[in-house]
Amino acid sequence: MRPAVLGPAVFASHASAVVYNKAWLSGWIKDFNGKVDAAQKAHPSVKLSKVHLHTLKLGTAKLGW
Repeated sequence: MRPAVLGPAVFASHASAVVYNKAWLSGWIKDFNGKVDAAQKAHPSVKLSKVHLHTLKLGTAKLGW
């Protein structure tokens, strides 16, 4: 029986070089908000919140900083 060895070889398929940038984040937000919409339709009595992203530039325009 082989010992269970966890290491880079076992998780090599999950060690992809993911770049966390604005495109990745907007895709994640779109996916999450879609799942929230589906859950809201399935459970209308539960209040769920979507993710909203506000950049500093938008905040300065709104607040007049």
